[in-house]
This record gives sequence, C-alpha cells and structure tokens, in this order.
Amino acid sequence: RKLLRCMNDLGVAMHNIASGRTKDAMTIFKEMLQLDSKDHLLARHKLLRCYLDEGLAAQARELIDRYTAPITSTNTSINTSKKMKNSKTSLNSSSSSVLVDNSSCFAYSRALIEFISLSLGEDTSRAV
Repeated sequence: RKLLRCMNDLGVAMHNIASGRTKDAMTIFKEMLQLDSKDHLLARHKLLRCYLDEGLAAQARELIDRYTAPITSTNTSINTSKKMKNSKTSLNSSSSSVLVDNSSCFAYSRALIEFISLSLGEDTSRAV
C-alpha cells in the first residue's frame, strides 16, 4: 500500500506540477493499475485525466471501455440504490477480478470525448 501511495503522489506531482512530465505520470498510473487490480487509489481516473489533457482520445476510449460495464439485460437490473452506494461493481459475482466503474467521471469523459470528436468532424462510429 505504501508503495502505491508513493507512486500515486509522484504521478500526480508529475502531471500537475512538472512541466512536460505527463507521459511519465501516465507510465506510473499504468504500473499502479498492474500492481493493484482493484485500483484502490483510483489510478484509472488519473490516467484518464492524463489522456484527456494530452488529447489521446483513442487511449481514453480504451480505458473507459475497459472499466465500464456494457449495457446488457443482466446488469441493467442491478439495484439502483446499490449503485449509488458503491460505484465499483463486478460484471458478475463469479468474476470479482473485473473492476467496473459506473461513476459519473467516466460517463462525463466519454460524452466529452465524443462531443469534441463530433465538433472536429472526426469519425464517431464508436460513439456510445
């Protein structure tokens, strides 16, 4: 845990304070996700912010897709109050290693990416 916290602080400092060190911060956040599959320190959100700040829409979309539950008949029946209490759930009870982020951060970021892509006239065939 202490290593992850130090990595988190270093990544945040590199991204926010050190000019031109965002790529180094992205490397740190990716390593954090490999070391902590449950992502207790929300490295995915910081990595997403780095991607957006660098204009890396494709990587941001991939990250969002990796941590967002697909809309299916099996997971639309999840209790709404349960989702409000805990934005992290697994796709099903048998695969607890799959982390799903239903937070507004990812939903807002996806909408922002698609809006900017549409405004720039980019191919939005992947838009959700």
